[in-house]
Amino acid sequence: MSAFFKTEKSRHFITTQDFTNEEIEMMLDLARDLKIKMASNVPTPYLLYKTLFLIFFDQSTRTRNSMEAGIAQLGGHANFLNPSTMQLSHGETQKIRQEF
Repeated sequence: MSAFFKTEKSRHFITTQDFTNEEIEMMLDLARDLKIKMASNVPTPYLLYKTLFLIFFDQSTRTRNSMEAGIAQLGGHANFLNPSTMQLSHGETQKIRQEF
């Protein structure tokens, strides 16, 4: 895995505009490397023992399933949080949630 991703402070991926062209190229290089490893049955346990929480404010079955599958392929666990059953209805904003 790229040293960039091991040392870079965590950031949320909301839009590509939040990243430099160099950072996007690094992400694409990593994606290419992961695709080759998956095709060759090389383990990619980069998210082993990690839980990632997913919140989709617009329903997107394909995106949700793709994210859950990708997280599982990397050894992690995806936990989907439904905005309609969360505290968002009590005034918590999307921006507050993104900070966690």
